[in-house]
Amino acid sequence: MPEKYIATYFLSSTTPSQDEYISKYAEQNNLKIINMNKEYYDKVGPSEFVYLIANADFVFTDSFHGTAL
Repeated sequence: MPEKYIATYFLSSTTPSQDEYISKYAEQNNLKIINMNKEYYDKVGPSEFVYLIANADFVFTDSFHGTAL
């Protein structure tokens, strides 16, 4: 796992403008994007989900659980 990253977790599809905003934020803050809906979807179980949310520098989500954690 990278030391500094953004975790993203969306229940609905993101819009192109949301994707652009997240990418710009990551670039401006020198953060990697960990997208739990795409490349990490099959690799993230409950404990990994909590770990990624808890250790992220920033989280983008539309999920209650993503927000609550």
